[in-house]
Amino acid sequence: MWLAIDQAAKQLGDAAGDEVSKGAKALVRKLFRRPAGPVEVPPLTREQITSVRRHVLELAAQHGLDVEKATALADAVAVRLAAVDGQAASDPDPDSDQGAENNAQ
Repeated sequence: MWLAIDQAAKQLGDAAGDEVSKGAKALVRKLFRRPAGPVEVPPLTREQITSVRRHVLELAAQHGLDVEKATALADAVAVRLAAVDGQAASDPDPDSDQGAENNAQ
């Protein structure tokens, strides 16, 4: 009888060991697999860049940045986004003075 119990315990131990081994292998594969590659982000539209610029102005105002610095920051962000997307970066927002005035209030 003890032999049967010993054999059953051994089989249970082997089965548990196999499951742990499978789990460990899966974890190692997951940790060391190569990334799929860079993610392609579609270019932003002019409206999206304008929206980001306005959001930067709002956040800058909330954090106490004066209007001149906030506008410079927002313009720099918009120009950078436009340049990354290959758009003309000369005028990120045609109503930039209006946006700065709205955020100053």
